Amino acid sequence: MNTTIYTEKYSLGEILRQSWRYFCSNFWLILAVTLIVYLPTYLFEGFILYGAWAKWFGSRFNLFWEIIRFLLIFIRFIASIAVIYIIETAVLGKSITLRGTMQFSLSRWGAYIGTFILYSIFLGGLLLLFIIPGIIFFVYWIFAFNVVVLRGLIGKAALDYSRDIVRGRWKKIFGIFLLTILMGLSISIPIHFILQSESHYGISYRMLWVFLNTLENCCFAFFTVVETILFLNLDYRKNHIFPKNPH
Repeated sequence: MNTTIYTEKYSLGEILRQSWRYFCSNFWLILAVTLIVYLPTYLFEGFILYGAWAKWFGSRFNLFWEIIRFLLIFIRFIASIAVIYIIETAVLGKSITLRGTMQFSLSRWGAYIGTFILYSIFLGGLLLLFIIPGIIFFVYWIFAFNVVVLRGLIGKAALDYSRDIVRGRWKKIFGIFLLTILMGLSISIPIHFILQSESHYGISYRMLWVFLNTLENCCFAFFTVVETILFLNLDYRKNHIFPKNPH
């Protein structure tokens, strides 16, 4: 069990070091979850949705695609839930299995989706009205989904819990968020460049598209680990608690 995470104030360097440590030590489990969730959805999207179904629906495909796109996003939430759960379980020093991880993820899936819908409505409204308040509350609510997964809250209660943790640390968390954005771009831009350089959109392109998008999400799992380690460090210290069983 990592005892420093609930007693010491982590610097940016320590957050990244601990995140890399837990990412590497749980890599195969994280990879398995990513492949189970992302690979089938990208195969469906690349070969069925943009293949036979695009021809079948014709001009009505754009509306149909928007509906399916949201359903795919909701399915992919399962992987995010799993990674968050894996990391706190590892921090607690408890054993974990792939089956147990997937069962837990499905048990929190509905709460995650419900909170996401409320979060999107609130944040979307703020961004439409004023950009700056939208950015401010985006950072305040950045841990809402960690709260849903690990603390069992849902909806506004999860948003409020996240805001309470961020309060007084907004600038630091915003800075870490910007860093992860830059790191993410260093992954996304080369992948986008490779896909854009392809002139033939046949089977080989679709296979490449599926592979690169799945690979991208495997890499992006690290950023979920960073967010979770930061959340745990702030939550444990703020609430003066010893890490509890995430169940």
